[in-house]
Amino acid sequence: MRDAYLVEYTALKLEQLERIKARDGYLYTTLAAVVAVVAAVIQTGQSDLLLALPPIVAALGWTRLRNDQLVVAIREYLRDDLGPRLGDGALRWETPPRRTSHRFVQLGVDLVTFWLSGLIAAIVWSRTGTDAVWGDVAWAADVALVSVVSGFIATDAINAHRRAQPSEGVDQ
Repeated sequence: MRDAYLVEYTALKLEQLERIKARDGYLYTTLAAVVAVVAAVIQTGQSDLLLALPPIVAALGWTRLRNDQLVVAIREYLRDDLGPRLGDGALRWETPPRRTSHRFVQLGVDLVTFWLSGLIAAIVWSRTGTDAVWGDVAWAADVALVSVVSGFIATDAINAHRRAQPSEGVDQ
């Protein structure tokens, strides 16, 4: 049975590694999208293109968040389920302590990347864009979208911080 558990462990570690690579790539993809949209606005003079940026960064932010949640779920499964089945404290190393400061630095990076970049694009558009009603509707939808996704990102970071805190009454 131990061999089956080791096969499962290997498969899950490979999946986790691929998800980590993808998760980290979303930051670079978002940066490239911001640069591409800003360059297109500068080249064409069409500030309405800025309204495309918030849905792009929101979609990438949501995808990064879901990928991160799956990375954590795999780590917790390995530590809490598979590790005990392997016995002898196996896989305890799967959860190195993550410093609180690291969590909040990452939250700051995520909010700048997936909220502030979209919000700035919407604000700049509101100062330079068309006066059409569709633009105002798109602007409001963009601001709401990046704010909702960023709320989920912040909530996830806060919940991760709470999960990492020692429980009261539990011997450490």
